Amino acid sequence: MADYTEKKNLNLLSAIDELKKTQNEETLNLFLDELAHNAEFYAPMRTVGNGKDARPAFAIISDKEKHQYYAFFTSKEKAHLWSQRKEKYALLSFQKIAGMSIGDPRIAGFVINPASDNFIVGRKLISDAARLLHAESFDQEAEEIKAPVEFQEPDGNYEEMLDALKEYMRGDSNISAAYLLQAEINGQTSYVIIVNHIHKMQPSFGNIGLIAKDFGNGRPVALLSARAKEAGEAIKDIMPFYVRPFVVK
Repeated sequence: MADYTEKKNLNLLSAIDELKKTQNEETLNLFLDELAHNAEFYAPMRTVGNGKDARPAFAIISDKEKHQYYAFFTSKEKAHLWSQRKEKYALLSFQKIAGMSIGDPRIAGFVINPASDNFIVGRKLISDAARLLHAESFDQEAEEIKAPVEFQEPDGNYEEMLDALKEYMRGDSNISAAYLLQAEINGQTSYVIIVNHIHKMQPSFGNIGLIAKDFGNGRPVALLSARAKEAGEAIKDIMPFYVRPFVVK
């Protein structure tokens, strides 16, 4: 049976080979573009817990310094070189992988094809690739605030989402602070993330929208610039969930 994922990843493997031969801006950008837009990976997994508590657990490997990485494969053939056992696999896009990796501070990144290519993608490369995702991806995933809304204190289970967002924001120098509220938008209760940004909104807003969607437990997410008049009124009496620390040099 044809492995369509393997065929889909041929350009990614070619980009990895070129990057290994010559590390420059051109080869790095080629790799990041393939990773962000076209790559798809087999992820060895098992299910832990029962019933409503059941959740997927993905394979993790460690280096000599005990840094932990997810193990992902561009084909089942490459996966079998790593493990001869009959594994269960999930097919994951880069968007999903970025959310998993950035959102878990215990994870240093992921390894593409352990036991063969052994190509490590650390947190910095993951963030760089995420920034290449088109702004229209954000527009399709997040609600747009088109009319005046009444902001409220957020409810529900959003701690995991905030942890993932804070981890991302620590690496994005464009973000100085962020706040979480909720509002009724288009007839749905949505989380509203108000962002104080230093420069342009993109690509920061696109990356924040992608991460929030992955960890928002299915609730719609809207983003709003802190420069908007309604945002200033909404956040004047609340504490941000993230503030960029001052650095003394």
